[in-house]
Amino acid sequence: MKQKRFSVYKEGVKIAEVRGTNPQTQQVIPMHDLNDYEENKLHEYIAHLDHTT
Repeated sequence: MKQKRFSVYKEGVKIAEVRGTNPQTQQVIPMHDLNDYEENKLHEYIAHLDHTT
């Protein structure tokens, strides 16, 4: 079974791809190096999506 995937964009630029919907097993693949702030915000955003889907 294929994992569900979605892309995360910031200002029109793809910054990450998320694979899977289970927060315990999903993979987050950054498209470029993220600083600590960007990485924290990305994970906050993804966690918020998990609660709204």
